[in-house]
Amino acid sequence: MTARSCSKVDPLSNTCVLQTCGGFGSRFLRFGYPAAKRSSRIRDAMIRTPEDHFSKIAAAYLKGRLGYPSSLFDYLAGICDEHEQAWDCATGSGQAVPGLACRFRSVFATDISGDLLAGAKQFPNVLYSKAPAEASGIDGHSVDLATVALAIHWFDLESFWGELRRVLKPRGIFAFWGYTWPMVDTGVDSLLDQLRLALQPHWPERSAILHAEYRTIEAPFPRLAAPSFEMNVSWTASDYFAHVQSWSAVRYCRERGQDDIIADFKSRLVAVWPEHEVRETHWPLHLGVYRCR
Repeated sequence: MTARSCSKVDPLSNTCVLQTCGGFGSRFLRFGYPAAKRSSRIRDAMIRTPEDHFSKIAAAYLKGRLGYPSSLFDYLAGICDEHEQAWDCATGSGQAVPGLACRFRSVFATDISGDLLAGAKQFPNVLYSKAPAEASGIDGHSVDLATVALAIHWFDLESFWGELRRVLKPRGIFAFWGYTWPMVDTGVDSLLDQLRLALQPHWPERSAILHAEYRTIEAPFPRLAAPSFEMNVSWTASDYFAHVQSWSAVRYCRERGQDDIIADFKSRLVAVWPEHEVRETHWPLHLGVYRCR
């Protein structure tokens, strides 16, 4: 089956025009996902309670998190042998789903947070399911591409590697990626540096893995040489601040009674960035791509 391409993915609204992807509804049922047997695997995985830092800020997460470049999904689909099924693990509110739905016959998207899943955009060939990364409920050796966007640092990696081995087809592709700090210009970036310093005590411990650009994570499969990708958006100061408010550290900063830190940042941000002025904002993606043996 040939890969399909999205006509457009909007990184702010995370929508995708599915002009070439219609008619999947009835065929999707043949995969039998609703009847997947997952109970014993979930019980085992839940012995280590997954870290859920975003359910309480699900609305801010949906508003502030970005989609991903079409070129990234073109590349990943291009190195897959088949395009029957993709699994987006820890999908959040489905930020990576539009890029997969256009290119794979079916997409299974899982997350531990029902609150985040409730905000995900619906597609006829996508099934969302509340499940931990380590116990997806997906049929064995059925996945052509497994993706993890901005979430692998939360996982019990040894258990997750076992789940990947179980669900990936021979020669299936696994890709994880993330990004850290938005870059705009000297003035805005300087303000962000000050905010980062103030937020340092409020980050969950495992955020350090992401902040180290995932250099400490290596999947147990042969790594592929992948091109570099960058995310670019045209944002107002309101868009930028919405993104900042989706961070787990901002949640915990506020819960600990230090909302003045966030309010001060916002007031200084609008002083250097007029409200209706659009500025280019970008992030490099930190990407790892592997092929299952």
